[in-house]
Amino acid sequence: MQHQNNHHKPFLIIAFTCIILLLISVVIPQKFWKNNNLSAVHIFSDLESRHTQKISAKNKKIKIGAPLKDLVKDTIETNKDVAIIIRNDIGIEHPDTLKLQNGMDAFLTSLNQQYIHKNRKVRIGYYGDSMIEGDLITQTIRAILQNKFGGDGVGFIPATSIVAHFRQTVRTYANNNWEDVNFNNNKQKLIIGFSGHTFFAKNNANIIIKPGGGRHLSSLYDVSILYGNGTLDIACNKQYYKLNGKGYFNVAKLNEDSDLKLLELDVNESKTPLYGFTSESKTGVILDNLSFRGTSGTELTRLNSKMLTQIDSLRPYDLLVLHYGPNLLYNDSIVNFKYYQKQLEKSIKHLRKAFPSTSILIISTADKAFKVDGEFRTGDGVENLLDAQQAVAQKFGCAFFNLYEAMGGYNSMKTWAEKKPILAGSDYTHFNQSGSAKIGRLIGNAILNEYEQAYPTR
Repeated sequence: MQHQNNHHKPFLIIAFTCIILLLISVVIPQKFWKNNNLSAVHIFSDLESRHTQKISAKNKKIKIGAPLKDLVKDTIETNKDVAIIIRNDIGIEHPDTLKLQNGMDAFLTSLNQQYIHKNRKVRIGYYGDSMIEGDLITQTIRAILQNKFGGDGVGFIPATSIVAHFRQTVRTYANNNWEDVNFNNNKQKLIIGFSGHTFFAKNNANIIIKPGGGRHLSSLYDVSILYGNGTLDIACNKQYYKLNGKGYFNVAKLNEDSDLKLLELDVNESKTPLYGFTSESKTGVILDNLSFRGTSGTELTRLNSKMLTQIDSLRPYDLLVLHYGPNLLYNDSIVNFKYYQKQLEKSIKHLRKAFPSTSILIISTADKAFKVDGEFRTGDGVENLLDAQQAVAQKFGCAFFNLYEAMGGYNSMKTWAEKKPILAGSDYTHFNQSGSAKIGRLIGNAILNEYEQAYPTR
């Protein structure tokens, strides 16, 4: 019996498949894949020449002037590849029109008054996502500003935190008798604290707070508790307090010692919302790290407006910083951020209503890389997101810092993550401790240079 020769069939199948894929890659437009969040079919991509450089932000309004003063030396081990691409000439942008609140003018005025008279607090609320968790980036900015304008203490301290073990600037040890109601699990529609968290003490709730150590952080300073409407029975280092809060936001001093090395609190079970604690000196710069993993800044509209207004009366901010971006770039195909721009505008309006005299600074998204055709490169949506953030800042009179350009622009995250010493993680999104310190210096130096330009004789 004669057998049929089928040796040619695999070749025919492969050839037929290639023809089908070729037709798909040619006939179906690239727009189709992006609109449907799909990876494009392009079988000859490996044969095409890859562009390793790109003129980034060609349509951006980048503030470039005379070389800015290097007010703070970078003590991190030098990464020569990163040093080449960093833009030290990127300054903080202000809105074009004087009809709007002009960027950081009010904040810079407050800084100058403290610099001259040494008699006031200048408070910063720094909102962000996992990029600033554990006080990364913000601890460097805080140190830079406190070195220049005075101030001690870490500022806001949450009762519990998923990164408490990681944070170096303050040490907290809480038992399991705390309930954390936050942006993600607020099914009962309770009032959420200004950090995005509200804590409720269950039976025998306990927390121990210790200073992190180092300049400006070697002690706990004038510790206070921040809480909502209701009563709290607490013991602070064996001293008992019965607190009775009548507003949405209340502040009670627990200790006025400026050289305190440990604070232990025991809180009786209560339905009264507890927002957290503070450690801050009587004068100088105080920076609150208000990180919340997975957020984009649009969640801020969920904060109770009456609570925020009372914060503005009792513990006002001179500057609010919004530092977001990576969580919107979860897919390389996401390139349209008009929806986000509208939501961010609502957040700014919400904050402005509660804090009418407070300056607002928007920090743009950093670079974020995705693996395409076997290599990492800047995501297609990064600069579009930056455009949206910049447009909001311009429209509402906020200051704006282009972090993407400052760190080197297109494909800079690839350099930060791959060139030794490594400054970013293998996710090509987050900075490690050394990289975060460098980013903190970029932002901190930009703020100091803005001050130097506004008050050159100081």
